[in-house]
Formats: sequence, structure tokens, C-alpha cells
Amino acid sequence: MAQFDPESSWGQADILVAGARVFDNRCSPCHGEQGFGDGDLADVLPIRPRDYRNEPFKWGTSPSRIATTVALGRSGVMPPFRAALSEDEIWAVSYVVWRWIPEERRTYDVPEEAQRWQMPATSGDP
Repeated sequence: MAQFDPESSWGQADILVAGARVFDNRCSPCHGEQGFGDGDLADVLPIRPRDYRNEPFKWGTSPSRIATTVALGRSGVMPPFRAALSEDEIWAVSYVVWRWIPEERRTYDVPEEAQRWQMPATSGDP
């Protein structure tokens, strides 16, 4: 199970690079290259993709909540990636998204919460 501690793991460049690769390949078509919700597919989706930098997050801004959203998908529009990405890839791309959230709106996992996180088994909104 992947575990990230914001004080140690989340500052590592290799995690950021890995997350950026995943984001470029899997997320940018909808969310845009820099997470503004302006990807090539944004205008054809029934629900516009979230602008990570300026819009509130419906499902939470902690790393584990973002990882859960990536794994499960949301609102019947964002697809679940738990079968397409490894747990490490999910955590890495979650880090990229988390870093784009303005600092005053970010939340942190307590260490116990991050250590307990497991790949969700079901899809859909909680």
C-alpha cells in the first residue's frame, strides 16, 4: 500500500514527475494541461471538469480524498481509474492536483488516515 507523508514523501521530485506524467496522459484531456478545467473535451462533457486552482472541491482536498476521487471517479462523468492506474500512480497524480489547490484551501491527512487508505473496491459517489 502506498503511503505519503506531506512532510517527507510529498516533496520528492520523482513523485511530482510521475504524477505529472499520469496527469498529462489521463487527466489533461478533460482538466487541461494545468488543471484549469479547460481540456479539449471540457466543452463536450455534460458536467464541466473541475478547475483545481479556483473552484471548491466537492469531495475534499486532503490527499486521501483526492486519491479516492481518482480511484472511484465522480458524478458519472469522471471515470474511475482504479483498474487503469497503480496505487502509486493514483497517489502521485493526487499529489499534483493537491499542489495546485491554493494553500489556504488545502487540507492534510493525519498520518493514521494516510496509512489506512486502501484502494477503494467500488465505484461511484460516496
